[in-house]
Amino acid sequence: MTKVLNRISLGQLTHMTSIGLMQFELERYRYPRKFNKQIYEIHKTGQSVRKLSSEYGVPTGTIYKWVSELKPFTTSEEGGKINKQEFKAMK
Repeated sequence: MTKVLNRISLGQLTHMTSIGLMQFELERYRYPRKFNKQIYEIHKTGQSVRKLSSEYGVPTGTIYKWVSELKPFTTSEEGGKINKQEFKAMK
């Protein structure tokens, strides 16, 4: 966000917000799903999120999000295990 805000003055941002034209895109970095799963698998072996974060350069919050999404939970209907990503795909 700082990169975007460096390009736009506060006055411009206020004006853009007030007239509803705030349509600039925030720069995001997306990691490949395979990488997310690999980090999750390493975390399952007992590696701390903090260590994974420093080792792979991924923010701790991002890793916690991946763990939350990939950690299986039991469904009440069938008793099977599923993760949040699979559950969202079913909707």
